[in-house]
Amino acid sequence: MLLVEKEEGQEERYPELKHLKNQKFLPGYLLLELSKCGIHLLPRNEDAQLGDIKLKDFYAEERAIIDISVAVRAFAFRSCRWNPTIEADNIVIKVRENLEFDREFFEDHEPDWKYFMYWPNKCAFVRTSDLAE
Repeated sequence: MLLVEKEEGQEERYPELKHLKNQKFLPGYLLLELSKCGIHLLPRNEDAQLGDIKLKDFYAEERAIIDISVAVRAFAFRSCRWNPTIEADNIVIKVRENLEFDREFFEDHEPDWKYFMYWPNKCAFVRTSDLAE
């Protein structure tokens, strides 16, 4: 990858990246150098504290990631508003069938979604709604 030098007459837009211009980098090394400049494209767990984000249990998160990646072609997924307020070992997502040609699908009604919760050792449908108090 190559960061290109500015054209003539242009102002220096990002002086903190000046040392990276006109150099070739492997993608991983470029991400590392950008991170050193404060551009974090690969966040780490330690970065969550800066954004006041509560980390979820590793095993519950891993179970959810694997299930979602396997089912992503058949189902649509969304985050649930309850995630920041529930315990760290629980993850709740919204799930519905991905009906590409169903005109009603595009309306995005709350009853179309089912809620699914992950724990470190199991997963199940749960009765809740983003509209609930």
